[in-house]
Amino acid sequence: MTIHLIIALLWMGVMIALYWLIRDRYRSLGKLKARSRHPEPTPSVTVIIPARDEEANIEACLKGLLTQDYPRGSLDILAVDDNSSDDTPAIVERLAASEPRLDLLQAPPLPPGWRGKQNACWHGAQHAQGDWLCFTDADTRAESALIATAIAETQKHQLDLLSLHPHQVMKSFWERLLMPVPFLTLMMLLDARRINDPSDRAAMANGQFILLHRAVYNEVDGHRSVRAAVLEDVEIAKRVKRAGFRIAIRGGGDLIRTRMYRDLSTLWNALARNGSELFGPTLTALAVLNAFFAAVFPWGYPLWLAVRLGSENTWIAVAALSAAAIGSAAWYAMHAMALRIHNVPLTYLLLLPITDFLMGVVNLDGLVQRLRGRRTWKGRPI
Repeated sequence: MTIHLIIALLWMGVMIALYWLIRDRYRSLGKLKARSRHPEPTPSVTVIIPARDEEANIEACLKGLLTQDYPRGSLDILAVDDNSSDDTPAIVERLAASEPRLDLLQAPPLPPGWRGKQNACWHGAQHAQGDWLCFTDADTRAESALIATAIAETQKHQLDLLSLHPHQVMKSFWERLLMPVPFLTLMMLLDARRINDPSDRAAMANGQFILLHRAVYNEVDGHRSVRAAVLEDVEIAKRVKRAGFRIAIRGGGDLIRTRMYRDLSTLWNALARNGSELFGPTLTALAVLNAFFAAVFPWGYPLWLAVRLGSENTWIAVAALSAAAIGSAAWYAMHAMALRIHNVPLTYLLLLPITDFLMGVVNLDGLVQRLRGRRTWKGRPI
């Protein structure tokens, strides 16, 4: 039983440490609060939205941006159609007919070695007039104070790049079941204190909202310099920081939100793609094993020790069970924290073993697709 005491103590120690790490990461990210006044001075801003097959999202996205509490002459919006096969360009054209601040651009054919989003963003940047470039995704929804607040934040802290982490909206059963765990994993990697520290090499940005001074964008060669990158947002942040400029990442709070995946098929494919692209084959294989482990161990190990306690009632058995239970309590508390932040009912904690098992299958699917070279996204091979 001694070996089980050691395992239980290790489990307890690691889970408590991980709980406090995640708690600290969420707190350090913080939330950007809306400003009630326009920033002074008021620089010009061009918002660039790359859009491919976004007919379900583009209108709401643009309407939020067109109602910004920002001087009309200092804000313009470029929607860059990335060869959509749906009504995305028609929707933009309809809105642009009555709104002079909005223009539709057509992204050029995808050059060899480029990814679609980078190509569209780079094309938009070449037509931008603003002192600042704001890159945001078509599935985001902006509150009226977003741009003014973000610009004021760059002025207050003398930033050259500000990225916001939008509030992630999860409404359907499958979104609530599967999405909190990947975002919890993201928080293990997102150390806002280091990212925001000019003396630290750590850099990260969220491509759903990046506000970047145009001169800085040009100096680091913008999206052209990261044209083939899997995580172009992170790579741009790295290039900006390595060039000696100041970057910061904040929580978007109530200023910007996004609902990325509305159906199970899209959600599944996105999670499979993101995992295999982010981690590579070896780490993805480890993620598969870890997910299957997490589906059983947090509840199964304390239960097994409790059964053993009935036949081996010693202080070592009691200590092992107590340590294992505390570790599992920290595990579930960590996930409860993520559920609360994303406004997901805590009843989904009861389904956590199913969540972890399915995440194992998702990662396995992504690994198989990567090894077979069959990965696609919105009709394009990746």
